[in-house]
Amino acid sequence: MAGTFSFDLEGAINSIASLEDAITTPTPGITNSYTYGNNPAEITDPAAFPAIVHIPLGPTTEASGTQGLITHQTYQLAYSIQSTALFVETVGDAYPADETASNLFWKSISEVFFNQANRLTLVAAAGAGVHSYRCEFPARSYDVRRWPPVTQSTHSYWSLQYTHVFIFAGG
Repeated sequence: MAGTFSFDLEGAINSIASLEDAITTPTPGITNSYTYGNNPAEITDPAAFPAIVHIPLGPTTEASGTQGLITHQTYQLAYSIQSTALFVETVGDAYPADETASNLFWKSISEVFFNQANRLTLVAAAGAGVHSYRCEFPARSYDVRRWPPVTQSTHSYWSLQYTHVFIFAGG
């Protein structure tokens, strides 16, 4: 029997972007949070910052407390979406002034994605099969990163990276 995967990637990213667009502190807040399929190939206008891009990382099997247990016709998967908040382009002679305000955004972003009502909104937007959501900050979540994320990119930005993990199950 094949599983049915009701996860709505577009709905999840658009809901994430909507919550990010509402962040207003520190000033000026998030100027652009790109919706599903709308990441820019390049950002050249400084007025577009701070901006948040989203990269679907794809599905992974979700470990549970019952590892090794075989349960007939059930599955549990996670789908991760990475948000990279690009605050300001790095300028060699402006350090540390060019990163000072940008390293304060973690607090506003945390308040949004660790809020219970917002987490429920994200679960609902992601589809009927999603039963759980969590936000994760990796080691070195705040760092200088390239956009676009390719080796030939010449633009680097002070950024904050975090991952949205949606967990769904079925059978």
